[in-house]
Amino acid sequence: MPTPSSPQDSAPTGPQPATGLQACQGCRHLYSTWRPERPRGCRAYGFESATWPSAVVEQSIGHRCDLFEARTQPEQATSPRRRSEPKRGGLYG
Repeated sequence: MPTPSSPQDSAPTGPQPATGLQACQGCRHLYSTWRPERPRGCRAYGFESATWPSAVVEQSIGHRCDLFEARTQPEQATSPRRRSEPKRGGLYG
């Protein structure tokens, strides 16, 4: 008969993100504000703070942030290159 799993059994096996900058850097939820007293914000948890959001989350709930989502790189535009010919028509031509 299986026994109930302990908290150690359910812990993720991969590397854990560090607290602070390393945990927030590259997260799609991190944003900058215009407020000097609270320059960083987290869209996932919905707050702004003076310190890195992951440090606030760890201090508040007692464990590391688990809402980290990596930012996606924007796709390169596939439009053809513009010609270097001078424009014709308009006001002066």
